[in-house]
Amino acid sequence: MPVSQFWINEPQLIGFQLSEDITFEDFSRIGQDGLNLVIENDLYALIDFSDVETLPKNLVNTILRANAFIDFINHSNAIYFAIVRPNQATRLMIDTVFRDVQFAICDSYQDGIDTLQQQFDNAD
Repeated sequence: MPVSQFWINEPQLIGFQLSEDITFEDFSRIGQDGLNLVIENDLYALIDFSDVETLPKNLVNTILRANAFIDFINHSNAIYFAIVRPNQATRLMIDTVFRDVQFAICDSYQDGIDTLQQQFDNAD
């Protein structure tokens, strides 16, 4: 399964683990799942690219067409994103799409978890 969703600390810290071959539909699913959650609570999200093998060609345009994903990351209750091990194409997409969103690039899964937890703790 290319995308799995898991709670780090329910209901505010969530993770999305991407693996194998990621498609437009996978980003749309992350967006829809995130939107369903962010409506109820402030949300801090980890998106882990560590195990991704392939991404859609022209990732920036793919993401810009994934309306639910864009709506999710720009939602006022989407507070912070930790993005784990993005490749160069993903970093370009992040620089373009996440330009008005608070995020951190993390070198490891644990670094991403720690970053989200620190952001959450500092928000209180």
